[in-house]
Amino acid sequence: MVLHFRLSIERVFAYAFFRYIIKISLNPDLICLGRCFALTKTTTFARLLTMNSDTKTKSKASQSTQYYTVDEANLMIPDLDLAFIRIKQMQIQVQELFKLVKKRGIDFVPSDDKQLLLLHSTLDDESIDVLSSLKLLLANIQEEINALSERGCSVASIDQGLVKWHCKLSDKVVYLSWVHGEKQVSHWCDSLDDSASRRRPLSELTSDDSST
Repeated sequence: MVLHFRLSIERVFAYAFFRYIIKISLNPDLICLGRCFALTKTTTFARLLTMNSDTKTKSKASQSTQYYTVDEANLMIPDLDLAFIRIKQMQIQVQELFKLVKKRGIDFVPSDDKQLLLLHSTLDDESIDVLSSLKLLLANIQEEINALSERGCSVASIDQGLVKWHCKLSDKVVYLSWVHGEKQVSHWCDSLDDSASRRRPLSELTSDDSST
């Protein structure tokens, strides 16, 4: 009887901890995306985090836009390099854990407490551990993105290591653009949604000025 009671208490604490992990790593927007992720095999958790980060960045930018010079953006590159190294390492772990999740037949992300309780009651302890580790990694990646966003960096793509800043250059409002691995900011684009392939060299802006 005592052993059964102890196991019940442990299950209660395990469930409470698992709910906490879900809560800190998935906000409502990401939970919704997570449901789509379960149905779309080609979508990555990294892309989910990127889309979620874009939404936060855009809403923050709409409230108050801060503009950065090329020199100011260049000063952030050492920290950006370290951040993306950490993110890439966590991405690899996320991908490995997700393979384990799929092997164990877990094919959806719980979107509410009812689904979470149902999922918890049907999983063994090892599956709970895998999901808990997965949620922690996602939370850590999101924290890295949030920290960059607070410094004025818009993480446009985790997979590409693409970062952008608002900038007023040559009397034109543009986005400075940098990709992980580049030594300095040397490109710009018109939109936050532009991919790395649509970037243009900063020299184009200065050459436009000299020709007018």
